[in-house]
Amino acid sequence: EYPDGKTIHLKDRGADFTIISGTGTANNLNIIASDEVSQSANLEKKNGKWTAKSLGLLADGSDESATMQAIGGIVDGNTIVFGAGTYAMQGVLWFQSENFTLEFTSNPVFKLVDNAGPTDKFCFRLSSCSNFSTKGRLLVDGNKANNPFSGSGAGGGNGTFVLSGGANDFHLDYIKCYDAWNNGISFDTCTNFTAETLIANTSSVRGVTISDCSDFVIETIAANGVDENTPVYVINSSDFDIGYIKGYNSPLSAAVLFEVGNSSYTIGRIKTDSSFSGTKFEDNNNYTVGSVESLGTTSSIGVTINGGTDAIIGSVLSKNSLDAGFAVLSAETDVNRVKIGSLVVVDN
Repeated sequence: EYPDGKTIHLKDRGADFTIISGTGTANNLNIIASDEVSQSANLEKKNGKWTAKSLGLLADGSDESATMQAIGGIVDGNTIVFGAGTYAMQGVLWFQSENFTLEFTSNPVFKLVDNAGPTDKFCFRLSSCSNFSTKGRLLVDGNKANNPFSGSGAGGGNGTFVLSGGANDFHLDYIKCYDAWNNGISFDTCTNFTAETLIANTSSVRGVTISDCSDFVIETIAANGVDENTPVYVINSSDFDIGYIKGYNSPLSAAVLFEVGNSSYTIGRIKTDSSFSGTKFEDNNNYTVGSVESLGTTSSIGVTINGGTDAIIGSVLSKNSLDAGFAVLSAETDVNRVKIGSLVVVDN
């Protein structure tokens, strides 16, 4: 019988342990057994962090939605390390969690389960969360082959990896989503955040969607291949900076669309190719873009400014458009005070 008040430290070699307490035989291996002294075994952090597997996740491709949802209840103030493997889930919503870090090592995958329920067709959502960050590379598999698009819900709050509900004061390191049944990566009503690299490939509706957000900085957005809509879509957002945007392969819409309601922003460089049209600015105000390149459209205009005021674009290059290479149009409001440093239109 082990003495009362003493602690045994077991080295983590991938074994699974159960939290136990009380008197008597703890299990059939008699790891802890005392008829008189209450003893217990508890999980302790490793280097100040929880590992996902120590919290019960197997990362074996089985549906672990319930376990992942439960972790949201203890994540505050902690770091969770997700190692290699596939973490399958649906409709996991962490609400009002704060002061946490999700650390990704060895390219873990969050995957939407097969045939997800109609209201749970998102994989992972952080809603009304604050002061959090991700570290390392996370891959998100939308599994659209087994979750066909239903034809509804293209808004900013819908997607496979979602940040919504006023999420604020956060940083994302590297998120890559692919094969999303709907939107890939979605931001809805978020404020004061930064992101390094956001990639969304082969989505059904949109790749990266930013809706009703403000005060954010994103280094790189890249979206390639969208079945129904726009690879990169920004609407009703203000006071932001994006370093580089790349949008490719959108057969039915613009590759990069700045919808109505955007204002007071700066973009370093935009590059599009092989889409219905290239980049469109729809009634935006007070914005600056370093350069816009349209390398080819399959149907419409390479670069379009439709309404809006106070725009400065350093250079425009438009090549291989099946319509005009560049156009300035009037929407509900006239175009006012638009400055273009240089304009080159080739082979249109």
